[in-house]
Amino acid sequence: MLKPTQLSQLIYENQDIWQFNFEEPRNLSSFFRDLNVNFSEDQIIHFWQIGWVRADLVHGNFTSELEGFDILDLLEDEGSLYSDNRILGSTQIQLEEPVKKFVEKMPNVVPYFHPFKYFVFWDIQRIIQFRVHPYQMMIPTRYHYILDQEIKIFYNWIQSESAKTRINYINDITSLAIATEPCFYTEIFNNLKYSPRISAEEQWTNINTYKTHLKEYYLQIGIEPIKEMTRTLCISAEMLEHNKNIHSLLRFMNGRQRLKIKGNLGGSILLKSMSEIIRRMAEWTFDTQLPEEDEMGFGVWMKDAKEIFYGTKRLFDSQDLKPKRQFIRQMELDTEIRIRFYVEGPTEYTAFTHLLDFWQQIEIIDLAGQFIQGKKKGLAFRDNLVTDDRQGVFSIIILDGDRDDNIRIVKKAAENDIFCGSFYISQPDFEYYNFSINELTEIVWDIVDSIDKTEQNYKLLQEALKETTCSEELFKAAKKTIPSICNITKGKEWGEKLAEYAAKRPRKDGDGKERPFIEACNTAIRSINIDYQFNRRDYWVDPETGKLVKRII
Repeated sequence: MLKPTQLSQLIYENQDIWQFNFEEPRNLSSFFRDLNVNFSEDQIIHFWQIGWVRADLVHGNFTSELEGFDILDLLEDEGSLYSDNRILGSTQIQLEEPVKKFVEKMPNVVPYFHPFKYFVFWDIQRIIQFRVHPYQMMIPTRYHYILDQEIKIFYNWIQSESAKTRINYINDITSLAIATEPCFYTEIFNNLKYSPRISAEEQWTNINTYKTHLKEYYLQIGIEPIKEMTRTLCISAEMLEHNKNIHSLLRFMNGRQRLKIKGNLGGSILLKSMSEIIRRMAEWTFDTQLPEEDEMGFGVWMKDAKEIFYGTKRLFDSQDLKPKRQFIRQMELDTEIRIRFYVEGPTEYTAFTHLLDFWQQIEIIDLAGQFIQGKKKGLAFRDNLVTDDRQGVFSIIILDGDRDDNIRIVKKAAENDIFCGSFYISQPDFEYYNFSINELTEIVWDIVDSIDKTEQNYKLLQEALKETTCSEELFKAAKKTIPSICNITKGKEWGEKLAEYAAKRPRKDGDGKERPFIEACNTAIRSINIDYQFNRRDYWVDPETGKLVKRII
């Protein structure tokens, strides 16, 4: 472990590189209260004086030489700086006597603590709090007895070697986090503090020089003890506040905002930040990759689980926003588009919008046949697909089979692997690809005015439509047969009628298969919570079938 005198010496020699301030007990008490650790200034000093916590620096003048305190610097007319090198937990506290009897008065001596000492005082608060269930108040005859037993157990434990080991171990973990804080604070919190006497570049040089020096201490400690320390911090964070996903979500926040989080949740985030600082230094020192903090608490992570869920093994270290976006998506907290439909014309646009309007994560775009624009043949539409891919958006394309030029563009895009999703070629068009002629006859008949709805007209309509092969022929024949529906055309009303019919009868008449229209809608809905990065990595769009198929590696 890092020896106490080593930490104080490091702070003294490099004090300008620390990003947190070293605080007096009064300020530390205020900081702790915001995180639900409630010790007053005097109580913090008492715990320090009886040897339950080390100060990171001590300023003042001891009236006599005290064991465990070494002078770092003699300051003219300002007292001296001391390092606190005591072995903690050695003071014998008796049940019958108050703590203050064991507190040596130290006038004009001020201990300074790094805010990471929160971990030590949180652990002290956890140790000394009564574990009597509130319901015991309902049994007053037993309450005093239970309290007496609790006190006796505590004072017996505090005299034990296990208590001494625990107190020193928690302080040692905290000391290592404090020593490492300058090295990775900026990467984690996105902020760099430096003296007005130097530039940011000079501060970085000082930090990197210090980091190289600190590496030697990490090598002496070894990677296994360090892994156990990070695990202890993460378990403590989850004991303090159990909602692991909330921890992860808040760690995506801006660093300054993250440090403003109050209560147990704020304390938990601080502990995980301490763990991350130590982990990153260990990874740099030993040239290895350790589990991130969300993998180090309670529970077991399946191997490569992060890569499966988020498309990467590193959720917090990665500068790529896509894994973070995927995490937020899985919690359904985002309002971003996740699936984008590209359709040709108002009928398809209305039909898909009618069924998918409820899902805000799905967007429908009517290209109106404009896959090719001006001299830049296909480029405008291709750019849309490239943008979708960058944003982690699935692209679903609905094509009419009578436009060979559009089909070539989409198949080429699939061949070049520039998007993830699927495409459907409606042969010969949207209506005849998704509905049988009998079904289309029913849909047209539904539009006919009630005055014209006679058995004879229905038979005439059936006869007129049975030989049609595309929607253009369908409308022409229908209008000729029943003049009252002369206003029927491809558009909003027609698209809604198709959507309503398909929603009630999702399987096509005749072969009983799910309509491609309904299949595309269901695929889109399922894709809302599917990991884009995972699918992008392992699947590609087959240029012939338009379906996602497994990549052959």
